[in-house]
Formats: sequence, C-alpha cells, structure tokens
Amino acid sequence: SYIGLEFAQIFRRLGSEVTVLETAAAIAAREDADISPRLTRMLEDEGVVVRAGVRIEQVGRDADGTVRVALAGEAAPVTGTALLVAT
Repeated sequence: SYIGLEFAQIFRRLGSEVTVLETAAAIAAREDADISPRLTRMLEDEGVVVRAGVRIEQVGRDADGTVRVALAGEAAPVTGTALLVAT
C-alpha cells in the first residue's frame, strides 16, 4: 500500500538501503494501470529496490541479528538489519 511505499522512500532518503517485497504482481496494483510503473520507476530512481510478484516462504533472524527473508524459487535470501511489515 501507499503507507509502506512512503516508509520505503523515507528510510531511503535517510540513507538506508531499502528493498520493497510485494506479493502482488505490481506495487499499488489496485490503482490505475499507469500508476504502478510510474511509482516503481520513481522509487528505483531514488535507489529503492522493488521486487514485485514474490512469495515469501520464511522470515528469520540469525544469531548476529541479520534478518533473512527467503523467497520462493530463489536460492539467496533478501537480508538486512531490520524488517518493516506494512499490511
């Protein structure tokens, strides 16, 4: 939703590396068809990584505090220091 995307933009502008994981085929998929590609391009131009159409299989934290998000069909998990869930 827009709130999660706003947080992604805020954290990126504050200097964090940000990856948006969206289970729908596109971000803001409920909006007009031209909105999602524009939002994606705008966020990517700011350095946000947008991954749409993913299926999250597992979320966990390693002993060192690293957050790991395993995605279906991908060998390497998405990793980071924090996880924000916007539902």
